[in-house]
Amino acid sequence: MKYIATSFNNQTIFLALEKEFTSVLSKELAAQNLETFKILGEIGSLCSMLICRDLLSPPFSKSCVCSGTVASIILNENHLNVCDAVTLEIYRPSEYSEFCAFHLSPDKHIDLSIQNLTRFMEMGGLSKLQNKVRLAG
Repeated sequence: MKYIATSFNNQTIFLALEKEFTSVLSKELAAQNLETFKILGEIGSLCSMLICRDLLSPPFSKSCVCSGTVASIILNENHLNVCDAVTLEIYRPSEYSEFCAFHLSPDKHIDLSIQNLTRFMEMGGLSKLQNKVRLAG
């Protein structure tokens, strides 16, 4: 948990890890199948919206359109694969915002220290590092 907290708290490390992961994944997918490689950019864009970069952000909801293939992968729902386009909702539930504020900003004092972030993650905050996604509608 400490390494996750350290990486999350340091944007340089976080962005370097994200860049390296994308690079490795791109090389692997390009070598296997050109069609799979084409959707990587679309998946990357959606995944970047799913990562919560500000744990103290308020609840939100944002719609985005993606291919059925990508929606199928993101939501793990194979029936979406046949759709040309699917509208997804990326959102941050109010209970996520409340949980984060309670643990990271007690008494309105923001504490994003490595120690507090590690404790936060151990208490269930790990799942709050990502926003949620669902079919819009």
